[in-house]
Amino acid sequence: MDIKTLEELVADGDSSLENKKEAVIHSIEAGSRTDTENSSLEPTEALKVFFDRVPLFSIPGIDNDRVVELEASDTMVSAITYLYKNKLLGAPVRDDRLPVNSPLADKYIGLVDFSGMVLWALQELEVEERQAEVAGLVITQRTKTASQAKDKEFSEKDEGGMGAKFVQSGFLDLIQQLDAVKSAKLGTLAQSFRWGPFLPVKHDDTLLHVLLLLSRHRLKAVPVIDSQDRLVRGFVTQNAAVQLLLQCSGLTWFDTIANKPLTELRAQLGLGASEVVCVNHDDVILDAMTTMWKFRISSVPVVERESRRLIGNVRGTDVLLMIEKPELFHQRRTLTVEKYMEVEAEWNQSDVLSNDVPLQEEIGASICAGTLSLGTIALPRMLDPVKSKAGDTLKQTMEKLVHARSDRSFVVDDKLCIVGVITLRDIINQFAPPLVEPPTQWSGFFESALQLTGSSLESPEESTPYWS
Repeated sequence: MDIKTLEELVADGDSSLENKKEAVIHSIEAGSRTDTENSSLEPTEALKVFFDRVPLFSIPGIDNDRVVELEASDTMVSAITYLYKNKLLGAPVRDDRLPVNSPLADKYIGLVDFSGMVLWALQELEVEERQAEVAGLVITQRTKTASQAKDKEFSEKDEGGMGAKFVQSGFLDLIQQLDAVKSAKLGTLAQSFRWGPFLPVKHDDTLLHVLLLLSRHRLKAVPVIDSQDRLVRGFVTQNAAVQLLLQCSGLTWFDTIANKPLTELRAQLGLGASEVVCVNHDDVILDAMTTMWKFRISSVPVVERESRRLIGNVRGTDVLLMIEKPELFHQRRTLTVEKYMEVEAEWNQSDVLSNDVPLQEEIGASICAGTLSLGTIALPRMLDPVKSKAGDTLKQTMEKLVHARSDRSFVVDDKLCIVGVITLRDIINQFAPPLVEPPTQWSGFFESALQLTGSSLESPEESTPYWS
């Protein structure tokens, strides 16, 4: 099959990804397998054509209600509180200093990460408390006592739901005492904990646009905008993109890449290239949180100190437990990571890893505004990190990550010692075609969005240390 034939087969812009795939497979089966096998069409080149014929509007759930937004003038305390109350992993930040008719690419600063904001606030709290200790002050202890009294009073009433509980929690009560947190503006500090620049796509852009943005830039999610209503309608996260890639299973070009063992992709994936950042089981939970903040990573593996065996992981979203259980927050300097994981296992009743139901029917929810909602995500327990063996195929790893809603898999040997890490971005890079020059048909909004943010598809590395 040549490029022209493939383009004709997938030309129908209204048909779904599944229908396009079936049309291609049927054509191959009806034709000469010898011709197919001898075709000079490279897998990445064929996938480039295929993905560029899958418009986002053909994906169920792409047109949903408006998403929750933050404003650059919001304070850090109000932003953290708002995201927690609304159970959101993140949100776009709108520059409210600009006129309402400003270009959309100028209108937004980026997508900020709730977990990163909490980790930042924790670091500010530690700095403040160290300074207080040096000065011989007792402000911190007095504030803690008042906070604990409020927590006890609230637990007896048990009113107001999750949002009210947060208002009374020790974490918020303490950060409200910090000038660095309560008066700091989100727009000023957003660069410290954003997922990346605001590089949006329109609903009539294609899956190829999304894959190229996710692979060339350190983005956790690509906003999908309605250019007519000038609103953000949803997000395509890394996890949703890999889920869409898995729907291409059965296409010869996809399977050629996806069925390769991880050992064959060792160089591209960087397995064993450097030592993986870990924390020990007997480290305190604050050290794990500090490690994630220091290295700007969304998850850190937990290993036994002596054997170096992988026993769990601490994720950015696990700060929720510390917020919802004030007693854990106050024990953050003494409570070990192992004990924290045990408490989380009792609190988290998710059986997501034991559920073998395919996720294809959930793709609409993965694209809609709710994809950044903490309330709709069932995560595995901290004691159940996603693991892969070097002999696993890339597709097997993709399926594990999508199923667990995780952004990384730890590659382990027979003794469960970590030999590498595979992230969703590593996987997306395997399928995103090399790009020398942007196709001419990508002019207009997509091109201007890149120019206005000072980014380019040819220069993937960002100077800002975005979260990975």
